[in-house]
Amino acid sequence: MFEVLARSGMARDGAWTSQGHTLATPNVLFAVTPRHPAPTFAELLLAEAPLEDPRPTFVDRGSLFRPREGGGLAIPADASKPVGIPDLERPSAPPGPVVVATTAQDVAAHPEAEIVAVGDAVAYLRRAKPFAAAAIELRRAMGYGRLLYVPGLAVPGNLALLVYCGVDLVDSTRIAFESTLGRFHRPDGSWAASEVDPAACACPECTAKGAGKDLEGHNARALLEEVRHVRMAIRAGRLRELAERRAVNDPWSTAVLRELDLRHPEWQEYHAPVAGGSILAYSPQSLSRPEVLRFRRRLAERYEKPASARVLVLLPCSARKPYAESKTHRRFREAVWRSGNAHAVHEVIVTSPFGLVPRELERAYPVAHYDVPVTGDWSRD
Repeated sequence: MFEVLARSGMARDGAWTSQGHTLATPNVLFAVTPRHPAPTFAELLLAEAPLEDPRPTFVDRGSLFRPREGGGLAIPADASKPVGIPDLERPSAPPGPVVVATTAQDVAAHPEAEIVAVGDAVAYLRRAKPFAAAAIELRRAMGYGRLLYVPGLAVPGNLALLVYCGVDLVDSTRIAFESTLGRFHRPDGSWAASEVDPAACACPECTAKGAGKDLEGHNARALLEEVRHVRMAIRAGRLRELAERRAVNDPWSTAVLRELDLRHPEWQEYHAPVAGGSILAYSPQSLSRPEVLRFRRRLAERYEKPASARVLVLLPCSARKPYAESKTHRRFREAVWRSGNAHAVHEVIVTSPFGLVPRELERAYPVAHYDVPVTGDWSRD
């Protein structure tokens, strides 16, 4: 059973209950091996065999060619086809709480599964467009009562983007691997361990040994802290802004976000709010967020100017919203009314990121609920 506590677009902050366990989402499965013990701060674990640990543990049963025994929250031996060979035949996976899937057909074959794990997910690290399409295809097939698990992709810098795509569960396998390569991860990117200032981080792992000394411990904690930050952003309705800020530090995340906005606008709009709090439009990517595209499209398709209007007056936007409450626009309005024929004048505000905003729509969502830097400098976009 999955209970949604808060949502922001496709992302859900919720609680999933199964087999006596209640899991908070989004969340991280921390990989446990003989060389990598379970972090004390981990909420969920990922192992190759059942553990003597009270925390919920997903047991990875390996691949079709080398299966392992496992029970409970078992991830079946991966018989899913590689994403690059969509017509490859392979045996079907046994029924269980988790199914490994790459297509909607894989999901449809396992209606009993409560978690859908994306098969061959690491292959998407160089294929941003197919990842966006796959995330949408699988979510459409699985609905919203099940969890989407994407293994092998998450780092602190792209976690917000993954959750924005609708991902509920990730794991620590990528950061464990990159720790062996000497990469020090933060939400705003990664550095080589040799570049890290010893006082750059105050997490317990870095405090005990110095920043860059316990890379795996630091990176694991950074991933969990980012999960908590993402949950907070979902509850506050700020996940889109967080995803935009994180994406500028990672080409793959930027490509995925652009692909969602520009190639899948209907899917994006379906999950975008029609009312709510303020929109912080601080980056070029904000020009294509679903609420903005919806307003511009509906203005072009549905809007008609007042029948009495004969003169069009274009006005600049203002920092204060609605515009009419700003000091400058009050003067504009007073001048229009002093003209003696105010109903013949049609006031339209030129603004970013929404374009043209007729005066009669200035109090509608979202044009009355956004904030942008107001400097008077305009790009072509």
